[in-house]
Amino acid sequence: MIRLVVGVLVSAWFCVSLPEEEPLDLRDLDGNLLPKKLADRRSREESSSVSTKTVLARPGCPEGMVYIPEGTFGGVILNGFCLDTDEVTVAKFDDYFRMLRSAEEPRMTKTKIRRLKASLATASAEATMQSGACTWHHKGSPLSPINCISVVEAEAYCRFYGKRLPSRREWRWAARGGERAWQYPWGRAKPSPERVRMALSSTEPDLRPVSVGGFPASLFGVRDLGGNVSEWNACGDLDRDCSSSGGNFRDKDEESFRVAKERERADRDTRGDTIGFRCASAPLRKRTRP
Repeated sequence: MIRLVVGVLVSAWFCVSLPEEEPLDLRDLDGNLLPKKLADRRSREESSSVSTKTVLARPGCPEGMVYIPEGTFGGVILNGFCLDTDEVTVAKFDDYFRMLRSAEEPRMTKTKIRRLKASLATASAEATMQSGACTWHHKGSPLSPINCISVVEAEAYCRFYGKRLPSRREWRWAARGGERAWQYPWGRAKPSPERVRMALSSTEPDLRPVSVGGFPASLFGVRDLGGNVSEWNACGDLDRDCSSSGGNFRDKDEESFRVAKERERADRDTRGDTIGFRCASAPLRKRTRP
């Protein structure tokens, strides 16, 4: 009798339907439900992981700059960096010069400020006499790229804002579209007067730079790398000669607009109406999200 009762109870126990497990309700970072198979896999990964997982966001850049991704160029590994979208304009350089004249900049000694002021004043006088295309002295063109500035003065400007000049290798990497290896900053199509709006077929004697942003952008969104003014590259303190990159408004041959074009090197104190600059910097600290 006892055996019969126990058998009935055991049979009844196995006949009772056990409650089903609650369905997985895992979501991605945007709050969307994950498919069941993916949710199952995510659940197993998270339960077996002993480290805290983070999601790295794309590195950010200061306002007015774009991020140039890392890569290997010419056998050298380049870290990702930020580059000004546009060349430094007359308006921006005027603002910088006014701040220097106020002598209230704590990051520079008074001696350095006096020397830079004297250098810029001399440059102003010399450039006005030598060339009518020096944009700083034409107050009606605040959006033109600043030119007739030496590499020393360009470096001082970038340093003032916590930036630096890009190296020749960095400039070329940004202009060629990284691994795309474009021949020109806009791609592989040959330059034309319509594309670069420069002196390719011009006989105008009074050529001068135009407002920034009017020339085709590179793959990464950097404008005017192929025209308007050439741009200073970073130059070491012990280097006697420094380089510039990119085509300018006086160039008349297609070769001058190529990314790989090696322009004539110039002394650190050289100022020319065909050379301007833009700044580079390290990217902002990467943000993480658990």
